[in-house]
Amino acid sequence: MKKKRKLWVKLLIVLLIVIGVIAISVGGWLASATGALSKKYTPDEVIVGNGTKNALIIYQPSRNDTTSNVTLELAQQLANRDYTVTINYPSPVLDYDIDMYDVIAFGTPVYMGKVSSVLESYVKSLSLGEKSIVLYSTGMNLEVTTELSAMAEWINGDTSINAIKLGKASTEITQWFLDQWEEEQTEQIFTIHEPTQSGLDAITGATMK
Repeated sequence: MKKKRKLWVKLLIVLLIVIGVIAISVGGWLASATGALSKKYTPDEVIVGNGTKNALIIYQPSRNDTTSNVTLELAQQLANRDYTVTINYPSPVLDYDIDMYDVIAFGTPVYMGKVSSVLESYVKSLSLGEKSIVLYSTGMNLEVTTELSAMAEWINGDTSINAIKLGKASTEITQWFLDQWEEEQTEQIFTIHEPTQSGLDAITGATMK
């Protein structure tokens, strides 16, 4: 009887240790994710393309390279459509003349349904008038896009807003999204484009059969 009791005690101790390790790991991940959304970056302008039209992309990087890769893919696809694309991080010191740009894009990672507070502050400080706006988010659950609707509330002005959520950079998905955007950018509406509507795998970009 004592041996069985000792065994149960040992198992309980092991279980408590495992739970503690998991709690510490989850807590560390949440702290890291929250920090990524509120981290303030020094502006670091990147120019992609040399087209006759102008695009501005302001985005908050994620903990890994996903949001940066999606941003670069979006910039390259716009460059392929005759845009000169300026990329930077959100910051109150940015002094871009919004009137110079034909399209403006804002991007952020999503962690536990939350997006970048730094990007939100920056966007709310702008007067966007009737500009064509692109919103994009990156995250693991592509079926939940409530953050895009929340981001649309940041925008002041009668704008055309097209939005999409992506899990990783995909040339084919990005091309499909921009095709939809070009068709609808003249209308003053807010549209979320679901990658599943493209007929392509939202992760790989491969054709679904």
